[in-house]
Amino acid sequence: MHIFSKNLWTLFGSRLITHAGLSLMGVFLPTFIYLEYGGSLQVVVWAFIAGFALHFLLTPLSAKLIKSVGMKKLMIIALVPFLAAALTALAFWEYNPTLMLIIYMLAWAGYRALYWVPYHVEVAESLDSEHRGRQVSVFTNLSAVVSVIAPFIGGVLIEYLGFSWVFIAGIVLVVMAAAPLFFMEEIHEEYSFKYIESFKDLFKKEKRGLFYAYAGDGAQTVVALVFWPIFIYLILDGNFAAVGAVSSLVVLATIVLASFAGELVDRISRTQVIIISTIIYTTGWFLKSFASTALHIFLFDAYHNAGKAVNRVAFDVGSYTHLADNGHYVDEYTAFKEMALNLGRIAMLMFGGFLALLFGIKVAFILAAFASLTMVLVNSALKKHDTARR
Repeated sequence: MHIFSKNLWTLFGSRLITHAGLSLMGVFLPTFIYLEYGGSLQVVVWAFIAGFALHFLLTPLSAKLIKSVGMKKLMIIALVPFLAAALTALAFWEYNPTLMLIIYMLAWAGYRALYWVPYHVEVAESLDSEHRGRQVSVFTNLSAVVSVIAPFIGGVLIEYLGFSWVFIAGIVLVVMAAAPLFFMEEIHEEYSFKYIESFKDLFKKEKRGLFYAYAGDGAQTVVALVFWPIFIYLILDGNFAAVGAVSSLVVLATIVLASFAGELVDRISRTQVIIISTIIYTTGWFLKSFASTALHIFLFDAYHNAGKAVNRVAFDVGSYTHLADNGHYVDEYTAFKEMALNLGRIAMLMFGGFLALLFGIKVAFILAAFASLTMVLVNSALKKHDTARR
């Protein structure tokens, strides 16, 4: 295996611990809010819209802080106190649910705004140009292992001890995740755009393909984040242990394929990889709309994740390649990506949430299928934009 740089190991190590903490509750959090508000999908949708909207508005400000604060410090501040505060609010939920939900969404949005721009810039600059596929694949595989274990543990904890213990465990892991970042080299980049200019840049004609690709990615991933967990819970009759077990088995079923994804991306055309995997990914969303039993959830989600395993690596490698090739402008393009992702998420939550209320939650999976098709645009959009710059 190619030897990773110190910064890359530090970043990935910290991210894995954070991922473990969030994975304990990730598949359960939308359901938790849904149940606490009497089965109201509207509350869940509007809460996440508010969080992503705030993340969208804060992203340029966060990027501006990179020069004065530094990337390492921004990521540490994002984890502690922001993400830790968000999970603490969930742990104290029973004292004032609405207030705790507001605190959670504010702190969660602050964490995402402060964390993701410096994280992606650091990763893009630390990856080896000849082995990006393998390196991203290694991290994807390690994340998959965490994703196998954490939902199962989270489901068991919730079923027998309650949600509070999952939130407390998440807080401990998030605080631990900040520790490796202290060993990183501090880097200061200057974000050259002004606040309003960042929003104008998002809608430039020459970046339209990139915008649609990233917005589409954000739209389909938010369906997996918000709508799918609630749907699983309803199918499995409210058994949290079963929800965690099925989620873990699905990831386990796709780990083998994910292990070959990086090699595949490095050896054959990225265009072919993205097209083939997107077809599987897209049809997987359609199949999910027909799920009605635990077996259906396992089979359809495993098939869907088979496409995702390859598609995600190919998409991320293309994105990191584009970011790294833009030199001084890597932070500007990272902010662009984060803002486009958030607009896609917000649009899907508003449109998908409205239609789900009228026709049922399954309609969101159909919308996600069409949104995932836009990810094919990323390869041609990146090539076109890079050619234009040269």
